[in-house]
Amino acid sequence: MKTAKKIWMIIAVCLIIIGAIICFASIKSLDFDFAKFNTAEFKTKTYTVKEDFDNISILGSECDISFKLADDGVCKIECSEGESLSHFIEVKDNRLVIERIDERKWYQHIGVYFGEIHLTVYLPDYSYDSLIIASYSGDVEISKDFAFNNAEIITSSGKINFTARVSKELKLGSSSGEIYASEVMPKELNVYSSSGDISLDNIECEKLVAKSASGEIKLNDILVSGDLEAKSTSGDIGLEGCDAQTLYLQSNSGDIDGRLLSEKTFDATTTSGEVLVPDGASGGKCRIVTTSGDIEFELKK
Repeated sequence: MKTAKKIWMIIAVCLIIIGAIICFASIKSLDFDFAKFNTAEFKTKTYTVKEDFDNISILGSECDISFKLADDGVCKIECSEGESLSHFIEVKDNRLVIERIDERKWYQHIGVYFGEIHLTVYLPDYSYDSLIIASYSGDVEISKDFAFNNAEIITSSGKINFTARVSKELKLGSSSGEIYASEVMPKELNVYSSSGDISLDNIECEKLVAKSASGEIKLNDILVSGDLEAKSTSGDIGLEGCDAQTLYLQSNSGDIDGRLLSEKTFDATTTSGEVLVPDGASGGKCRIVTTSGDIEFELKK
């Protein structure tokens, strides 16, 4: 190695070390409180809703969303607001509408913020007709304390954790966030994710559709009286203690495996992987297709 090149490499390493020392000294001078680096400021504001409602819509949110039961029986919305960033809240046609109002200029979106940005809805009752949430980012958590006839939650990058009861139809969708649902018991369940994993646990329904582009699909203790469909482009699909009248499972490059509760008529196809399924031809149909992944199924004893 030439002398000049060695010298420049030594200089580069020294600069990196010096930068690291300066960075550490800066953080230490602030007592390791990263919030002091914030270039944006958010404050918590509380809204009170006195009108009655049976439906809930939350639109355009960019923060973590959660529901809690109100101790005093009064609906309150507690949310983070900043400069040119507020919320429009009203009850119209028996629906509570919470909409994010963003009046920031493009340059106001550039900044650093360490801290929790949240929207917490304190509800006076546990049961409602419908729930709609459309979120850009931030996690969404709806706990088992609540019940809905219909619910739909769509988020771009946040995680979804849904354990509330749904009696009719439940739709969950995320572009890159993980989706988890448990004990929801709807008639129809539709779950979609582009790159995040899908995990469903202890669910009974009449129809189930789970689709992911690159994330894994994990189904545990799922009972479907009708059709169960699970598709992933490159992720694995796994079923544990599941059953349905008809199953259709497909992955281009991922493995598909599981344990079912009753006998099935298997129709399993793979181009380059291995296939291992129970012998016999009885029960409902189980169609399994993968291009390069392995297929392995057995009956749960």
